[in-house]
Amino acid sequence: MIPYNETGNQMMDEKQTERAILEYKVAIVLDPSNVRNYEQLSLAYDEAGDPENALFIRSVILGLTPKDSGDYYFNLYNRALTRYEIYDYFGALADMNEVISIDPKEPLAYVHRAEIEIDAELYNEALEDIEVYLKGSGEDGRGLYLRGLARIHSGIPELYEPGVLDLLSAAEQGYERASETPKDL
Repeated sequence: MIPYNETGNQMMDEKQTERAILEYKVAIVLDPSNVRNYEQLSLAYDEAGDPENALFIRSVILGLTPKDSGDYYFNLYNRALTRYEIYDYFGALADMNEVISIDPKEPLAYVHRAEIEIDAELYNEALEDIEVYLKGSGEDGRGLYLRGLARIHSGIPELYEPGVLDLLSAAEQGYERASETPKDL
């Protein structure tokens, strides 16, 4: 590793995020083909509460990384989550669709895409993804919570009551967000 990268890591450990960002930038200037330097910089931007710069750096990483590598998948997944964080739902969905095309057996990708779809008010699509997630991971609180929200907000009267039951089941399983759900849904 380049010393600037090591110094950046040390600064992150010491919660000196702004200094870490500077160190990672220097590391990139000295070794612009080292993807790890960019990854560390994107994580430092995340830590600093700067998702726009994290998103930009993740896009740069994707341009440097072969599509058939684990690094590409990891950074595409993170870019999808960053886009979601800044309310770019359709950019996040495009990235998550590609993530799922690379690894269609990863249940977490489906639950993350379902969360994006719910916020984008694509409830039927979310319900499909939640079912894939629940089949792959079992009926956990998170999946039940999301299915409950999607059912309730779908506008389909027959799904309202099952949606409420899903939320109650999620709360019984200790899923914290289900306990915070407004009672007036």
